[in-house]
Amino acid sequence: MIVKVNQIASVREADTFAEVDIAGFVVGDSPAARVLDLTTYDDLRRRMAGAVCVHLLGVDDAQAAGLVASLAPDYVEFTVVDPEKRTASLAQLDAVSRAGVPAVANGLFLLKDDLSLLDRSDHLDALVAAGVAYLQVEVDSLTDPENRISTKDRARIAEFCARYPVLLTDVCDKPVPDVNQRGTFLNLGGAGDPGHDHSQRRFSAAAAVRTIRGLPGT
Repeated sequence: MIVKVNQIASVREADTFAEVDIAGFVVGDSPAARVLDLTTYDDLRRRMAGAVCVHLLGVDDAQAAGLVASLAPDYVEFTVVDPEKRTASLAQLDAVSRAGVPAVANGLFLLKDDLSLLDRSDHLDALVAAGVAYLQVEVDSLTDPENRISTKDRARIAEFCARYPVLLTDVCDKPVPDVNQRGTFLNLGGAGDPGHDHSQRRFSAAAAVRTIRGLPGT
């Protein structure tokens, strides 16, 4: 199972998660928590043994291509534009196709009362065709006994994860069951820290370590 740890922001965190499959960093011109400047990113990425993924924040399209080249990540991460915003969505697909490295698409959600992502195969196929290697999806919830997605819809999610390269996390503090996902992602941060992929779930470094140790095959 692939493990991706996002929003790494300190030497201690970089050393703790140096061996994960994919280490995620948020880089850009922003005062927000867990956003790194170029020097800090360079210092931290040298500590990683696995692949590195960069999510650019506060960077316009004109700067993005040059930054990706200079940062030299293994993956570039972005938040998916709503496909109903056709012009913006097509522009994003074009940018992804020209990024020069595989991409990770975030900002994707499966909710008990909104499973519309499962019906967007045309857009998801286009994302994969453009160069998206992983879809980062937060689900609410496969494990919460008070808000659990039905067995029927869980089967649909399993079909979805079998078709697409999904990294899955759940808002509930319980292990995510096997629904054919390629792996999982964990966003580091405290209660007051933002989720730069708009997800709800945050992990302290200690909680992330416990979660990773409990995953099959890790």
